[in-house]
Amino acid sequence: HLNVYENVDFTFDYTITTDSETPVTTPSELYLEEAEKTEFSVDEAVRVNVFIANRASVSYSPDYEGFGALSIGWRVENRSDGTTVAEGSELFDGEIYFKTSSPFMFSLNEKDGKLTEFDPGDYTVILTLNADRAVREAYYLNNTEVRIDFTVLPARDDPKQSDLSADTETTQRHETESPDNADAQDNSGGPSKPTGDNVTLLFCVALFMIVFIAFSLHSIAVGKNK
Repeated sequence: HLNVYENVDFTFDYTITTDSETPVTTPSELYLEEAEKTEFSVDEAVRVNVFIANRASVSYSPDYEGFGALSIGWRVENRSDGTTVAEGSELFDGEIYFKTSSPFMFSLNEKDGKLTEFDPGDYTVILTLNADRAVREAYYLNNTEVRIDFTVLPARDDPKQSDLSADTETTQRHETESPDNADAQDNSGGPSKPTGDNVTLLFCVALFMIVFIAFSLHSIAVGKNK
């Protein structure tokens, strides 16, 4: 026979997704709103911060039967087609005193420092509490599923890559402006330097003019002498 006055009664109190590495430890809507995040880059860890409430007058502590077996099940669904892209189960190993709630955090795509990227898209994480009833409760019907929507966006630009592109552009500009590329600029419509053929032509014209002037002066001098 189950005595409801001698058993705990769990339910989810608050649930959010976040990129914070440390959980919100005070069940305050203000703190939770500040920590909440629903849009993530593909290279970010998606974490869930929950508060598990104990509505009963009995504490969930090490001397309670089944302590340490309280599980939080989760699965991530792609909202576009309803497929499950990730799932798992976490064990809550803390205490929850009567009429209070305790925080718990876990990641949906990062384990032991290794990140598994979600493809860009819209997702829903579905949470369950003590679904296997490994911990005896006074009332199980309030262990309802909780659904949290979040979105994964394409990766943000890498600042290092942007710096590399800027350096490459600057180098190319300097190479274009260098003296070694003056001929290339001339071909693009700028003033051109005289080539060898042009110098030869100018020299011949100048020599012709000198000879012509000298001959003219000589003719004038001969005419005067006559």
